[in-house]
Amino acid sequence: MENERTKKLKILRLCALLAVPAALAAAVWVLLHIAPYHCPIRTHLGVLCFGCGLTRAFGALFGGQLLQSLRFNPLAIVLLVAGVLCYIEQWLHLFGKKVTLLPKNKWLWISVAALYVIYCIIRNIPAFAFLSIA
Repeated sequence: MENERTKKLKILRLCALLAVPAALAAAVWVLLHIAPYHCPIRTHLGVLCFGCGLTRAFGALFGGQLLQSLRFNPLAIVLLVAGVLCYIEQWLHLFGKKVTLLPKNKWLWISVAALYVIYCIIRNIPAFAFLSIA
């Protein structure tokens, strides 16, 4: 009975892992072909939120413009690298290999989040207007 359950879970995980590239391809298509999204926080409050620039950052990243992506929002690169490492880990786990590519240290991720919060606050200060997305 347990063997059958494990087999079903493996099939389900495989289907999920195969669906990720299709979802990413659809997201990239939407990103490159649909009218740009306007952040309601920036529109109504006039401040850049944590996600402001992420859409453009991913668009620039998928277009091969790394520096432009960093300028829009550096979180895009962090999310992409973490996502790819997590995806590879899941594929390896599916085939029985216990490999850790993505750091599991919670303090590392808390530090990354804290640095990003500081960055988001600083980029809303007029003296640091060069960090703002145009």
